Amino acid sequence: MKHLLVLSVVFAAFALTGSAQNRFEGHNIILDVPTTQRSTACAIRYAPPSTTATLTDLDRSTPMKVSSCSGSSTLVQSSGSTATMRANSADYKWCFQGEDKRYRITFPGDQYSGPITYDWIAEPPAAQAGYYNIRDFGAVGDGQADDTIAIRSAFAYIASKNGGTVSFPEGDYKVTSPIALPSGIVIQGTGAIMSGAPTSALPRKNPTRIKLSGTNRALFRIGECSTQITMRDIELYSESSNKTYGVEAVGAYDSAGGIIFERVVFNNFSRGIYMYGLPQTNLEWQVDYVKVRNCVFI
Repeated sequence: MKHLLVLSVVFAAFALTGSAQNRFEGHNIILDVPTTQRSTACAIRYAPPSTTATLTDLDRSTPMKVSSCSGSSTLVQSSGSTATMRANSADYKWCFQGEDKRYRITFPGDQYSGPITYDWIAEPPAAQAGYYNIRDFGAVGDGQADDTIAIRSAFAYIASKNGGTVSFPEGDYKVTSPIALPSGIVIQGTGAIMSGAPTSALPRKNPTRIKLSGTNRALFRIGECSTQITMRDIELYSESSNKTYGVEAVGAYDSAGGIIFERVVFNNFSRGIYMYGLPQTNLEWQVDYVKVRNCVFI
């Protein structure tokens, strides 16, 4: 009888594990830095709740089973791998449950951004809330895979939380198009020694670096209304110095400020930090309180 009871408990625990549902919350958030606006256009904007977002299964090895959270947003599963949903009209928030840890969300952006794609993660345990690992968003960090969507997704997720810290473990994270930085973000790497520094007989790269691929573009961008952005202990690296920027800040109407770079290496860009106003307001855009501490520009 004792053995039967233990066996029953084991089977019950297995059943609960197999049907566990992760909770996903967020907004149809647009994280983008425009340059053609004729009025204030914050880097963080929102698509209206009437916008239909498509949810895609990233793990095809298991069936897609998603459902809307009670009384929050509308969700309809249209196939074995996709669903559509709309946010709540009151707070612009959507919420759903699913068995996987990550799903892809796509929706139309606005007149400046174009279509939006994010890989959204499940809500973390309360003890870990506010602190995120870039690998959880799908980043590979091998120097070959394109980690642009993963990093953009992490930053949008943090923007939806109104701030947070994202860590970049040891790795070489490749980016192929500019990524906007949201207000309230802390980007944390593992070290600040430049790649190829003569610290030993063996030249090595920085343990954590974010690498820009291509020319005539920025790695990161800061736009209007942006504030309290911190980056530290990391190398930003460019494969080309042909009109490339480590961090580009640009706007016209609403100011930005409170930006801190601490022990950051800017390597092989034509300009490490480039901040300027747009012609709509005669280049009079304002950026306040930019602090650069113990950084290296190569």
